[in-house]
Amino acid sequence: MRLVILGGPGAGKGTQAQLLCDNLSIPLLAVGDILRAEIAGETDLGKLADLSAAGCCCGMFLMAGCWRDIRERLFKLRNWIFC
Repeated sequence: MRLVILGGPGAGKGTQAQLLCDNLSIPLLAVGDILRAEIAGETDLGKLADLSAAGCCCGMFLMAGCWRDIRERLFKLRNWIFC
Protein backbone atom coordinates (compact mmCIF):
# COMPACT_ATOMS: atom_id res chain seq x y z
CA MET A 1 0.00 0.00 0.00
CA ARG A 2 1.21 3.48 -0.84
CA LEU A 3 -0.86 6.35 0.48
CA VAL A 4 -0.33 10.12 0.49
CA ILE A 5 -2.40 12.18 2.94
CA LEU A 6 -2.79 15.88 2.16
CA GLY A 7 -4.34 18.66 4.20
CA GLY A 8 -3.74 21.96 5.88
CA PRO A 9 -1.88 22.52 9.14
CA GLY A 10 -3.74 21.09 12.10
CA ALA A 11 -6.15 19.07 9.96
CA GLY A 12 -5.18 15.77 11.59
CA LYS A 13 -3.05 14.29 8.79
CA GLY A 14 -0.39 13.05 11.16
CA THR A 15 -2.88 11.64 13.64
CA GLN A 16 -4.79 9.69 11.01
CA ALA A 17 -1.62 8.55 9.26
CA GLN A 18 -0.17 7.25 12.54
CA LEU A 19 -3.37 5.33 13.29
CA LEU A 20 -3.31 3.74 9.84
CA CYS A 21 0.38 2.87 10.12
CA ASP A 22 -0.11 1.29 13.54
CA ASN A 23 -3.05 -0.80 12.33
CA LEU A 24 -1.41 -1.84 9.04
CA SER A 25 2.17 -2.22 10.37
CA ILE A 26 3.69 -0.04 7.67
CA PRO A 27 6.10 2.88 8.04
CA LEU A 28 5.08 6.52 8.21
CA LEU A 29 7.09 9.22 6.45
CA ALA A 30 6.04 12.62 7.76
CA VAL A 31 7.50 15.86 6.42
CA GLY A 32 7.37 17.49 9.86
CA ASP A 33 9.28 14.62 11.49
CA ILE A 34 11.93 14.71 8.77
CA LEU A 35 12.37 18.48 9.12
CA ARG A 36 12.58 18.27 12.93
CA ALA A 37 15.27 15.59 12.62
CA GLU A 38 17.19 17.77 10.17
CA ILE A 39 16.98 20.74 12.56
CA ALA A 40 18.17 18.60 15.48
CA GLY A 41 21.03 17.25 13.36
CA GLU A 42 22.01 20.81 12.40
CA THR A 43 22.23 19.87 8.71
CA ASP A 44 22.05 22.44 5.91
CA LEU A 45 18.43 21.47 5.33
CA GLY A 46 17.79 21.80 9.07
CA LYS A 47 19.24 25.31 9.12
CA LEU A 48 17.01 26.25 6.20
CA ALA A 49 13.97 24.76 7.98
CA ASP A 50 14.86 26.74 11.10
CA LEU A 51 15.00 29.95 9.07
CA SER A 52 11.63 29.13 7.54
CA ALA A 53 10.10 28.58 10.99
CA ALA A 54 11.45 31.98 12.00
CA GLY A 55 9.46 33.61 9.18
CA CYS A 56 12.00 33.74 6.35
CA CYS A 57 10.70 32.84 2.91
CA CYS A 58 12.60 29.74 1.76
CA GLY A 59 9.75 27.30 1.19
CA MET A 60 10.65 26.16 -2.32
CA PHE A 61 14.27 25.38 -1.44
CA LEU A 62 13.24 23.76 1.82
CA MET A 63 10.71 21.44 0.20
CA ALA A 64 13.09 20.55 -2.65
CA GLY A 65 15.68 19.44 -0.10
CA CYS A 66 13.11 17.61 1.95
CA TRP A 67 11.72 15.86 -1.12
CA ARG A 68 15.18 14.47 -2.01
CA ASP A 69 15.38 12.82 1.42
CA ILE A 70 11.82 11.52 1.24
CA ARG A 71 12.27 10.18 -2.30
CA GLU A 72 15.31 8.15 -1.23
CA ARG A 73 13.33 6.62 1.65
CA LEU A 74 10.28 5.86 -0.51
CA PHE A 75 12.27 4.00 -3.15
CA LYS A 76 13.59 1.63 -0.49
CA LEU A 77 10.14 0.72 0.84
CA ARG A 78 7.35 -1.32 -0.68
CA ASN A 79 4.56 -0.03 1.59
CA TRP A 80 4.32 3.44 3.15
CA ILE A 81 2.08 6.30 4.18
CA PHE A 82 3.29 9.84 3.55
CA CYS A 83 1.86 12.95 5.17
